[in-house]
Amino acid sequence: MVPESLPEQCKALKLAHVPSLYPELEYHDREQYLTALFKAELEARQAGKIRRLIHRAGFLAHKTLEDFDWTPVTLPTSTTVTTLSTLAFLERHENVLALGAIGTGKTLLATALGLKACTAGKVVRFYRCLDLANTLLDSHRQGGLGKLMADLEKVDLIIIDVDCFIQKH
Repeated sequence: MVPESLPEQCKALKLAHVPSLYPELEYHDREQYLTALFKAELEARQAGKIRRLIHRAGFLAHKTLEDFDWTPVTLPTSTTVTTLSTLAFLERHENVLALGAIGTGKTLLATALGLKACTAGKVVRFYRCLDLANTLLDSHRQGGLGKLMADLEKVDLIIIDVDCFIQKH
């Protein structure tokens, strides 16, 4: 049986956003209208995917590179702000290690890079070191370590915040 109503048809075709999008679009001709409608649907899906990637990453805060102050940061000669900002290190499968005293912005920078990666469609996980250790131990105890490791192998960027191990005086 073929659904009769537009919402039912959209649901059957997995066009979840069309019912809310179609009244807002201008109509000049059929092809233009359908192209605009499908483009809006695809953009809504992409935005939803990015929201899910960010949520799943587990960030403690949502700071962007635009929010980050590079002034106190000293980079190795082989690295530039552009190299980090464009996520070129991901394509080369390189690690980034941020060192410095507590409160110098390491976590903010890592979070900003992770958010940028999510926006680029990359799968990211953010862990505090202690939380990752506990997650690994719990998974091992419950017999799910293999599944967790397989899941982590699919991740494009893993961020581990080690400040939790440093005792504050």
